[in-house]
Amino acid sequence: MSSDESQDPAELQMKARILELFLPPHNKKIKEIALLVNRSRSFVYHKLQELVDEGKLERLASGHIKRVLPESQIEGYSDVIKEDFDKYKSIERWIYRMKRDKVKGWAYQVTNLFKICKTLQRVPDHFLAPLEQVEQFMEEFDEKFRKGEAFYIDDKNIKKQKSREDVSIAHFVKAVRSFRQKLGHPIPKGVGGILSVTEETGKYARHKLTDTQRLSGIEFMKNQNEKHGDLFTFHNEVGWRTDTLFQTLAKGKAQFKKKIMEVLDPKTNQKVVCEIFICEGIIEEKQEMAFDKIIMTPEARRVVRKIIKGEKLIEGKADWKAKKEYNENLRRFYKSIGELSDEPDPKKGTKDYYLSEYPSHFIRHSWSHWLMRNCGYNASVVANFGWEDSETLTKIYAKQSIDDLLNIGNCDFCRPATNKDPDVKVFCCLQHAIAYYNQQEPPILNE
Repeated sequence: MSSDESQDPAELQMKARILELFLPPHNKKIKEIALLVNRSRSFVYHKLQELVDEGKLERLASGHIKRVLPESQIEGYSDVIKEDFDKYKSIERWIYRMKRDKVKGWAYQVTNLFKICKTLQRVPDHFLAPLEQVEQFMEEFDEKFRKGEAFYIDDKNIKKQKSREDVSIAHFVKAVRSFRQKLGHPIPKGVGGILSVTEETGKYARHKLTDTQRLSGIEFMKNQNEKHGDLFTFHNEVGWRTDTLFQTLAKGKAQFKKKIMEVLDPKTNQKVVCEIFICEGIIEEKQEMAFDKIIMTPEARRVVRKIIKGEKLIEGKADWKAKKEYNENLRRFYKSIGELSDEPDPKKGTKDYYLSEYPSHFIRHSWSHWLMRNCGYNASVVANFGWEDSETLTKIYAKQSIDDLLNIGNCDFCRPATNKDPDVKVFCCLQHAIAYYNQQEPPILNE
């Protein structure tokens, strides 16, 4: 017979209550517990000692009792799907408190902790352990992540995640920090190591290509590799992350709907017949969300027609060699227009560093600025094409300069500015951008 079975049910209930109050998130002192359970402090102290003797708590070398469950008391790992993850009591409390505190993107944080647990085959409560132990867990996760051995979620539940050049571990660390914070185990400020990793928000949010540079890039990339010219054109139009771009095109997943529309030209009071292509349903792995894409420039519409006819922009597998070749040509292009220097070891945080280390992800940043110019600098509209919210867009990807702000209200379709920058096109709304690009090259109505 176990010690629990030999004890009075009322006594077991009292012990369980004392244990609950002693551990996070309550972290009550003995005096406070005594008041809450209506017993003396010595009674509470002796019950805590019994819990130590039973292996339900641990005592430090200093004599103090640790406010964390011993490893042996933590529920063992069992393979779970995402839908069952929030059944853990600690996850339930975490979600409740994030919702209560109106934390933005709380579901994304839960998803990231789930990925960590799946990768390491651990349960959430392991991440409430002492910091030294949690740091070891995250170092192990970081190693697996960089080897491409972490997990992500798709509509079939779980797949292995390939390593990606444009993803850091910062958002996973953020999830662990939030989990501990909301459950009474905050990571103190000033803690170093892997638990101090944060997202580098805003450092590269103003880097972009002008329209003139984008068009010259198409010709440059074609001269390097005909397929890369089309790939660069399409990439600048849809802004997918590198892995999404290559996997989607290599596997022929992209499906396009052609739409014919009319836009009134206020200068002539005549309607401009326009065509656009819409691509739906492609999931960005990092965000685990699908965003619709709109293809409107003449150059990109020509590329889409090639794809529809069965031409592949990515021949063979979308492996690291294919991405490496594309990135090398991008670096050559950036150097040719003076955006990237020959500095062999650029300092982190500089434009040289970003273009050198993340040449293809830079396209996503540039694309976000291009969309802002096309949509009258309306971040709420632009966010629909690739971000969870407009705050993420303007803070991390498309931070606006004074010149951008002064361009608000100008439109190259209906009211061009007199002293405008010849290298960029700006529009008051998306419809006028579509009309402008269709005036450059009229739509093909019968195909």
